[in-house]
Amino acid sequence: MISPVLLITESPELGQQVTEILEKYPVVCSTGAEAAQFCRIQPFRIALVSEDLDGMSGITLFESLKGIRPGLVGLLIAAKNDPAVPCVAAMESGFTGLFCRPLDPEQLRSRVDRIMESTELREENA
Repeated sequence: MISPVLLITESPELGQQVTEILEKYPVVCSTGAEAAQFCRIQPFRIALVSEDLDGMSGITLFESLKGIRPGLVGLLIAAKNDPAVPCVAAMESGFTGLFCRPLDPEQLRSRVDRIMESTELREENA
């Protein structure tokens, strides 16, 4: 069974783009306000989190989601073209990677594939 990917964004355009890029995975789109509820009911391995969410920081939200799903792997999607801005805070919060818009489809697809493979192997070994 293919594990779904959680995309947390307020942008329908980003949701459509990520769904098309990650066509082999089920992508569940969520707003920041809905994300915790989705994490409680669905066994996500990966969360793609927009840096800019309505009324909250994507970095802070991910920290709280890790409390619900400790094994959750996070990839931050920065709105700016300068990754240095959120990079340090993202890594300190447990994010595994950072992408800037516009997204590079091959880079995102490759990273998600590698994470899915490694988390599946880790779960099998446990």
